[in-house]
Amino acid sequence: MSYNSGTSDFMVFGLFGKKGSKKPSKAKHSPKKASKPKPSKVKKVAKHVVKTAPKSMQPAPKMQPIQERMDELKAYEMLKSAKFPVAPYFVVKSEKDLPEAMKKVGTPFVMKITGTKFAHRSEVGGLVKDVKDNAADVWKQLAKIKGAEKVFAQKQLSGVELIVSAKAEPQFGYIVSIGLGGIYKDILRDVAFRVVPLDLVQAQAMVKELKGFEVLAGAQIKLEALYELLVKLGRYAADNKLKEIVFNPVFCSPEGCWIVSAKILK
Repeated sequence: MSYNSGTSDFMVFGLFGKKGSKKPSKAKHSPKKASKPKPSKVKKVAKHVVKTAPKSMQPAPKMQPIQERMDELKAYEMLKSAKFPVAPYFVVKSEKDLPEAMKKVGTPFVMKITGTKFAHRSEVGGLVKDVKDNAADVWKQLAKIKGAEKVFAQKQLSGVELIVSAKAEPQFGYIVSIGLGGIYKDILRDVAFRVVPLDLVQAQAMVKELKGFEVLAGAQIKLEALYELLVKLGRYAADNKLKEIVFNPVFCSPEGCWIVSAKILK
């Protein structure tokens, strides 16, 4: 038997009578099937098409949306002018600035970088806690990180970490959200929402909806300061027509609530 043509001798004999006969018999009720090219030829054609296809026909690479995030120093200054409780900070441009930085923010303090070329500074090792006498070495280490635009010294705070944000939504206007951050973020995974404008009563109800409210109550944080922050954040985002504003983290303690990091999208 021969398989080079894709059919057997038996099939040839059945269709044409005797092998080699020139007059094929007519097959009734049997539609003629189109011959299939050899697999090897199909592969060669496919390769040829891929190689010669013009760039306009090739699929375009997926593009990530560009978010115009405000410089963090500008964001801090903007929030401070609006009387938001921003944790004390100092921009360290060189080692000579360290003594003044330590005097302003106190020790131990946190040193961190800011930049628009990375999503989270922790991913590139851009945040160091408990900085004391090793400040010069830490500054050199952070200044070498690719994409670092500024190095901050900031007051090291303690308390409960929270993530607070306000975002523009086409259907609802502006929405304020709150959730526990730090180690509780992945454990509890609960967030409460309210539509702007909201008042202190609504902010209180919003916070009490959290599964982690007992954590806040147990830490005896100054809840009134948290309620005021939520109300003010919603109003500020709407008045300035911001796309999004995120405080992550906010540290709350019995003394009050302080914004440690701020991301603003205009």
